Amino acid sequence: MDFTAIDSMVRVTPIDSLGTQINEHERANAGSDSLYWEVLLYAREPQEVKNYYLFNFYRNGQLARDNIMDIYAFDDTALGGSLDRLASPFFMQEEIPLRWK
Repeated sequence: MDFTAIDSMVRVTPIDSLGTQINEHERANAGSDSLYWEVLLYAREPQEVKNYYLFNFYRNGQLARDNIMDIYAFDDTALGGSLDRLASPFFMQEEIPLRWK
């Protein structure tokens, strides 16, 4: 049995900006690791065509997954015209700058 398929990939939607916020629920339950910062994504989502998104999240250069089956893929049905304040599924720790004395 032979299978043949043809598809195309469209350009990735450019990211307008990234932000951070504290997840108060996660902070209240955080231990000593201080992992309660969410990274927020802001971008325009073109409505002319149906788009599908696959997100990979990295922490310190390593793919961040709780489970090998954690795949973050979805279509743009619920997004409307923008990806405003789309929060990462993993929490980060605030980077503390070094201070010289």
